[in-house]
Amino acid sequence: MIGFPPIPSEPRQDLLASVYETYKNLMYAVAINILKNSADAEDAVHDAIIKIAPFVEKLEQPPSQKTKGFVLTVTEHISIDRLRKKRRAPLTDDPDAAAEIHSPPPDISPVTVAIASLPGEYRRLILLKYDVGLTMPELCRLLGKSPTAIYKTISRAKKKLAEELRKVDIYVD
Repeated sequence: MIGFPPIPSEPRQDLLASVYETYKNLMYAVAINILKNSADAEDAVHDAIIKIAPFVEKLEQPPSQKTKGFVLTVTEHISIDRLRKKRRAPLTDDPDAAAEIHSPPPDISPVTVAIASLPGEYRRLILLKYDVGLTMPELCRLLGKSPTAIYKTISRAKKKLAEELRKVDIYVD
């Protein structure tokens, strides 16, 4: 018998709602970048919230870097799983069934979309360094890499991010 996750207590339901309201656009940006389809991305965000619900007791009140990292990691994994399942599914002959690629909602910052479009390692390092604010020694301990390796990867990530921003007419030095 398949069970459903336990329903969080009333104060924690409010926390789950707050997490959703705070991070839904960023979750959508991550999902749309992976799935390239708005309906699939919306489903992935929904599935991510359901997957997060049992862990709501351990979440911090947004804005929290720990909560944000957890939420985005869950969304990314669910989106990748959905993409793998979709690739294994048989193709249909119905041309109307082909999924359209939609752009993200207009209230998502182009910078957020550009960051979400970065490859996984680049995106994680940019977020850990500049959003979470981890220092170089903390990044070295967390990732088990040398400062030189992290510095070079961050440098490449910033270059790729600048390229992505130029595509939407945002120029950085």
